[in-house]
Amino acid sequence: TYSPADVVEKWLAVYVPAAPKINITVKARTPWNPTYIHFWGDAASDWPGVVMTQVGDWWEYTFSNVTTMNFIFNNNAGAQTADILTITANTCFQVNSDNSYTKVDCSTFSSTNTLLNSGIAINSEQSKISVK
Repeated sequence: TYSPADVVEKWLAVYVPAAPKINITVKARTPWNPTYIHFWGDAASDWPGVVMTQVGDWWEYTFSNVTTMNFIFNNNAGAQTADILTITANTCFQVNSDNSYTKVDCSTFSSTNTLLNSGIAINSEQSKISVK
């Protein structure tokens, strides 16, 4: 609700009714096991959010039928990132031990934390590291 006297100090996002609804997948590499995602925007959760799905060393969560999402990664024990705002597409993040985060290129890493197209190959079955 609003009244004619209301003043907008800052717009978070502009609502566009014709904007298509899509699925947005968020991936994070965090120091927490498990990792939770608390979110708001086109969908919302109660604190601390929901446990993300672990896939290799990534934690993943897919928002269905949304346009814009905001969220916080946390461990449900006091550690959390700052607000991550206005995400409108599939996005990956690296969360550091000091709770800071960085957006990272999702194609840079495989689901097992091995750099793709790198000069190092890790074979955990034989406990060997090969340098190419």
